[in-house]
Amino acid sequence: LKTFGRIDMVFLNAGIHFHKNFFYMTDNDWEIIIRCNLYSVLNGMRVFLPILKDNEEGGNLIATGSGASIGFAPTMAHYMMVKHAVLGLVGSVQSDLQAIGVKNVLLTVVMPDFVTSNLMDSIVDVREAMGLTNEVEQQCEVDKYVEAGFRAHVTEPYPDGNVPDESAITNEQAGEVVWNGLMAKKNFILTHEGRFSTGAALGKQVDEGYLAALF
Repeated sequence: LKTFGRIDMVFLNAGIHFHKNFFYMTDNDWEIIIRCNLYSVLNGMRVFLPILKDNEEGGNLIATGSGASIGFAPTMAHYMMVKHAVLGLVGSVQSDLQAIGVKNVLLTVVMPDFVTSNLMDSIVDVREAMGLTNEVEQQCEVDKYVEAGFRAHVTEPYPDGNVPDESAITNEQAGEVVWNGLMAKKNFILTHEGRFSTGAALGKQVDEGYLAALF
């Protein structure tokens, strides 16, 4: 504000990701996922929405959710929980803005599936910085299997320069989808239309098993 005099767009994108069975989660694990993936969004909204609300021309606030915001899976109960919460929080606050007559502030949740990034490595540095390391890290075999699958889909750069399969897209491609969604004034943007986006798709996860649907 001191430099430019106003804020027109805010992107709340901080987050971490790791795979661990619910029964292996520690107090540190729960604290770090909630603080990094949920409180970061909540605190950002509390700081910036009053500023956007006071802009004559309004503005945009975008929060990164996930395909996990409308899904569920083994090894990721903690991640699913906070991403569901982000979707519920942002969608509900958009309704709160409308209830007090604010119509020119658009809140958007971006729900990416596999996009190239360093997400799978984010947890190590964050744990140390926040002092939330575990004395012993435990994972079951399914945790390790799913983590390996996720890592293969999002690791950047890819060894041969190409995304591993059609389910993954580059961050440039994801950015284009997000930009087009914002220009269309969407509250919810899925980077992979049709994957996690319908009740039928969610039903398939239950009936056939998430691992089978994913890999």
